[in-house]
Formats: sequence, C-alpha cells, structure tokens
Amino acid sequence: MTRIASILIAAGLIASKVEGGIFLSDNFSGNTLDPNKWTANTSLSDVYGVPMIAVTNQSCQLTARAYLNTVTNYDPAAPGGISVSGTWKFVNDSGGGADGPWIATRSSGVPSSYYVASGEVTDGINFRLGVPLTASPPNAFSIAGNGAATVTSFNVVSNTLNMMQGDSANFVVTDDGTNLTYYMVKVGDPTQAAYATAVCTNHLSPNKISFYNREYSTDVAAVENVVIQTIVTGPQLNIAPAGKLSVLFWTASGTNYVLQSTTNPSSTNWVTVTDAVPVIAFTVTNQSPARYFRLQSQ
Repeated sequence: MTRIASILIAAGLIASKVEGGIFLSDNFSGNTLDPNKWTANTSLSDVYGVPMIAVTNQSCQLTARAYLNTVTNYDPAAPGGISVSGTWKFVNDSGGGADGPWIATRSSGVPSSYYVASGEVTDGINFRLGVPLTASPPNAFSIAGNGAATVTSFNVVSNTLNMMQGDSANFVVTDDGTNLTYYMVKVGDPTQAAYATAVCTNHLSPNKISFYNREYSTDVAAVENVVIQTIVTGPQLNIAPAGKLSVLFWTASGTNYVLQSTTNPSSTNWVTVTDAVPVIAFTVTNQSPARYFRLQSQ
C-alpha cells in the first residue's frame, strides 16, 4: 500500500503530519455545489446583509456569514484522523472587521446568532486567521473551541503572515481526535507563513467540516482545491535552513521513502525530487514558486 509520510511547506520552514487516503476532493469546476459533498447554510441573515454561496471560476465564494458544510461526518477520533487542505482567497474585505478563513472540524455547521460569538459556528474547533482592512502584521492566527469543544495548549510556533485583500493562502489543518495543527502560507510569497498547534480531547457529534467567512455583506472569500483525507503513521519530514539552501530530513527508520514535491499541496501531481543532494538528509535549492514536499513509500 502506498503511504504518504509528511507534507510540509518548504520556504516557510514548517512541517506537518502525514497524509493518507482521500475522503473528499473538490476543485469546484462546475457552476453549482456538488450535493453529494456539500450543503450550504445561509440562515444567518442580519442587518449587514444576506449570506450567499456561489460556485464560480473554480472556487466556492462565501459572502458575509455563509457556511459551506460537508454532507459527510468525518470523525477525527477514528483511525487515521483527518487532514483538510486547500486554498483561501480574500476576494473583498472592504466591509470592515477582521475578515479571514474560518475552518471548523467536529462541527454541526450551524452558525450562532449574529450578536452571539460574532456569528461563529455553534460548536466545534475553529482554525482562524484574521485579515484587517489595514496592514497589521502578523495576522491573528489561532485555534479555538466553540460549544463543548475545549481547546488547550494552543501554541503559535511561527507567524510571519501579512495577508491583505486580494491575497491567497494555502492551508493545511490536521485533527487526530486529540492533537491539532494549522498551517498557512501566502501564495507567491512563501516567507509569509504561520504554524500553530493545540489539543482538544472532546469527542463530539456531528463531525462536519465547515468553511465560513464571518464578516459583512460586502465581504467575499473564496475556497479552492479542497482535499479532506486521513492522517497515517510514518516518519516526520522536517526542514531547516542552510544558507541559501534548505535541508529536508527524516528519521533513519524511514528507509522506504522517496522525496517528492509539488507547487500546490492540494494537487495530485507530485513528482520525485531530482535536484536534491542526499546527505544525512536532502538539500534542495530555494526557488520560486514555493514547492511542497512529502515522503512516499516504495
């Protein structure tokens, strides 16, 4: 069986847990939501406008406080856990407030009322990034619980993000039922990246995955290339700077793996790295656009 060990954002010098079998993949190539994958919750109307969801230009656009929810429950406590990845674009945040991607696991996908918790999801774990109207780096980056989900040991390992209107960012969220990680890197500028960890031991039901844009009626965000998959065991892929080079390394026990890379972590087009110089680890050149690396068993 093919097994994917670690995936990491190279230029951001951060590494994630292991990726595995795919549950859901959607590049939103049609003009409507796939009803076998998604439901829309646009019930949170308020004085600032009506939430809307539209599929266009290979993205799912979320206006105001619209919720995009998976049809299927994905229990992170089940063997393998879950990984959620994709790209988030800040189309328009001129309405005000701290706009940004809000991704939830272990959730019902039901919003609270507007004046309670600022229209956040009623329950679940929120993986959040705040993008203000004016530059205020680094952007607020957090993992927080709602309802019965209690998040502890939250730690921002690194954060150099300065996202603004019109920017896009690739993200990876992992939840294994206890341990949580959140990765994000700006598209086109891999020096802007963030990585956080946390813990949540509350096992909840339902277990939808939700995406929502929590700001005003003029604010529009877009989510693209969404992949939901399992987390499996394997050696951890790590990265360290070495002058103008980056050194990629993993434990010596991981002898049956090859190094692969892609420019999009949601892509299925991963290629074996040929420009790496094997030492105790692999040394590869820094280059643009940013590349993503993983280990695959042979």
